[in-house]
Amino acid sequence: MRALGNGVHSAYEDEMIFAYRKEILAGLKLTPKATKAEQISSGFEAAQRTIEMMRATFNAVPPIDIVNAFIAYDGAHKNRAPYMWNKFGADTIAVMQSGVHLLAVLWESAWAAGDGEHNVTSVPTLSQSAAMGICQDSDFLPSLSIGQIGAVLKYPNL
Repeated sequence: MRALGNGVHSAYEDEMIFAYRKEILAGLKLTPKATKAEQISSGFEAAQRTIEMMRATFNAVPPIDIVNAFIAYDGAHKNRAPYMWNKFGADTIAVMQSGVHLLAVLWESAWAAGDGEHNVTSVPTLSQSAAMGICQDSDFLPSLSIGQIGAVLKYPNL
């Protein structure tokens, strides 16, 4: 028996995103630049901002709405991406802009905190294997399903 909603991830994140990649990239080019006033000063603040963005994303494009739209669609497969885009396209671009903007704020903040202009004198290419050796700890930020992530995000003090 096939689980209800099986295939929604592929329909939204693969089919729709691929079909509308030009529109998405055009929207991402309109993302506001990070400003000095937005910079953060601690890892805790970075975590807070990240969780705030994740919550805002869940509110802007509720995963259950995506699942319900996917389940309700009964048209031809070739028309599913336009159907999903009409329902979620603008909000999808907006939450992607939010993520891109936050990432820029985090990078700019890290550069400022580390006094990158004065401390980074060489930027040799980092090989893929060397990069993976740095960031491949699978226990650091495990991938969680929609059903699992809610329990992780429920922190009353954030």
